[in-house]
Amino acid sequence: MNKLLKASLCGAIFSTLLAPVYVTHAMDTSDNNIVVITASKREETIKNSPAAVQVITQSDMKRLGADTVESALQLADNINLSEAGMTGNQVMIRGMESRHSLVLVNGRRLAGEDASNTTNVYTLRRINLDQVDRIEIVRGSSSALYGSDAMGGIINIITKQPTDMSQSFGVSSGTKHEQAHYTFNSGTQGRWNASINVNVTKERPINRHMADQTFNARTKQLTGYTEGYRRIMYGHKQSYNSSVIYDLKNANQNTIKVDFSYFKENLQTDNADKYANVFHKSGMVFAAAPKMVPVNLNKTEYFDNKSVQTGITYSGKTNRNNYEIGAYYSQLDKNYRMTDDRTLPEGIINVMMPSKPPTPPTSLKFDYQSLYPANDYDTAKYKNIVLEGKDTMYVGDHHNVTFGGEYRRVIYEGTRLGGLDVHKMKQTKKFHYDSWATYVEDLWQVNPKLSFTPAIRYEHNSQFGHNVTPKVGVVYGIDTHTRVKFNFGKGYKAPSISELYLNMFHTTPMGVLNIVGNPNLKPETSTSLDVALEAERGKTFGKASYYHTRVRNLIDSHRIQSDVVGVSQRHQYYNVGKAKIQGFEVTLGHKLTDKFIVKGTYNLVDAKDMSTHERLSNRPRSISTLQLIYDDHKSNGYSAVLWNSFTHKYGFEEARNRGTNSYNEYSFNTLNFSVNKKWNNGLSAYIGIDNLLNREVHDLYIDGRMYRMGMEMTW
Repeated sequence: MNKLLKASLCGAIFSTLLAPVYVTHAMDTSDNNIVVITASKREETIKNSPAAVQVITQSDMKRLGADTVESALQLADNINLSEAGMTGNQVMIRGMESRHSLVLVNGRRLAGEDASNTTNVYTLRRINLDQVDRIEIVRGSSSALYGSDAMGGIINIITKQPTDMSQSFGVSSGTKHEQAHYTFNSGTQGRWNASINVNVTKERPINRHMADQTFNARTKQLTGYTEGYRRIMYGHKQSYNSSVIYDLKNANQNTIKVDFSYFKENLQTDNADKYANVFHKSGMVFAAAPKMVPVNLNKTEYFDNKSVQTGITYSGKTNRNNYEIGAYYSQLDKNYRMTDDRTLPEGIINVMMPSKPPTPPTSLKFDYQSLYPANDYDTAKYKNIVLEGKDTMYVGDHHNVTFGGEYRRVIYEGTRLGGLDVHKMKQTKKFHYDSWATYVEDLWQVNPKLSFTPAIRYEHNSQFGHNVTPKVGVVYGIDTHTRVKFNFGKGYKAPSISELYLNMFHTTPMGVLNIVGNPNLKPETSTSLDVALEAERGKTFGKASYYHTRVRNLIDSHRIQSDVVGVSQRHQYYNVGKAKIQGFEVTLGHKLTDKFIVKGTYNLVDAKDMSTHERLSNRPRSISTLQLIYDDHKSNGYSAVLWNSFTHKYGFEEARNRGTNSYNEYSFNTLNFSVNKKWNNGLSAYIGIDNLLNREVHDLYIDGRMYRMGMEMTW
């Protein structure tokens, strides 16, 4: 479909929506009246927010039969959660890198991995869906309020806090995992409200067959091969979550909330066996006795991680103010170890390669024990300490001013920062940085049709000095059911501790990899704009958006010369230059009856590295969905959704920082179905099947048909 045809299609859709219709009111077929808090750090409806906001509600999650945060986000607009090339999930919003997305829980940052290819990759998998009330998504730069890390957008996961006493117990099982959870809510008891949640999960092993061969480029002889199955990160998880709210019962509606969460996972990965030609003695190459032997044999990796989150919040409300002040602490501890049963020659093997006389033979040295270690380990501690406060002040009849401040200390201590000592043992090092920030935003209701929302944030980072990020948003109501939205803003992403100071030695299937940081990195910066048209006409609703982002000082890594014996590859972070990311988002829905809604979405991503004019990899060119939604709106009824998702030209580049440059594009569709049944006694059950047609794309970890089913009892 060319650009002219796409533009014509969008024009036809919205010409229809904007055409006069003779109805007394528009039916509530969209989510525009849902109240959100993430986009502006205050309550507002989606309809009145200038930002591109979407909410995944409890009803949406139950209808989808969602059992994880990732499955709850399956139909979120323009978010790429693929597993391509990773052992977790990417979290790309509008084609921006995963590290440009800010994932929050109740508005708080989580301590976690901070390398460019690991940021946010495991975060969603550490959050239990059974404690989630809703998920708010903001697409587009939000640095004016949230600072670094929010260049691409925000996913804010908001947990439940019921006011009525209740208990619930649920179990679920599926292709990927099985889990059970229990929740107790005290409800409001005088001044107190408490909640406790426990979840246990078993991640199931999924066999992925691995088979490849390598050949000598000159002789075409086989030099190695991989054969067997890989089972990634299976094992057990546990989480415990609690919160207590104390209501002071005063005129200012002051409350104090204290919460605590603990998460633990014990996972392992089994790797396929790898074979390679290995020289067993020193000497001339023809006498050095090369043999094809296993260099990885029963290689197993173990991941023992735990995290703690705790915080306290004091909030209140008057006729003119809505304020909140709080402090929280977040810590993630990671312990990794690897074992390998391979048997390889000890010491340095010196192989002489003959040369044409009078040139002497060339000496090649092989340290197989270093190149393919029998054991490896890493430890890491990530910590966030945050103090923050905010206030929304209602000034006259036309201004809502939100202002606040934040202090944050980020600490990382681990073996991946310390490199090796003289005995080739890993060392532990510790780094930290501090940031101070203040921000202000004004919602100015110019007239009944027009609102204007400027915002600005000043932030000082102990590593990089100060940064100012402004933003402006506009909403203009053409009529009661039609509006135009516009946003323009700046964003930035400060280099992480890993990107600055990493000195990691890690065993991979290709040998030992060394990645080093770069203290001379500059912060990534962005300039973004988007414009949207939203409308409702009778039973039909729709929206179309165009967005455009330019990123400077994009951080990537490239291969450099290794001076460490036994290291097969060495990479370093650097500022690569510029990128341009633009695209369209289109949604069109129609209420067929009181029970059925049909909805279609189309999300186009055009992402380019402006220094090479090549596509940025590991993202689709476009994703479109067609959805049929059913809900009988009965307390003992059914809800269901049948949807087809089509991914066009997913550009997959395999492990670009691991010495390979394999690039492929994939286009595919998946047909999916889920149904949920409720009973009057508080019992509900669901079953969902993803990829009904059993489509497989090995590189993208699409492993064919997947099922999940579960039930929950609430009393």
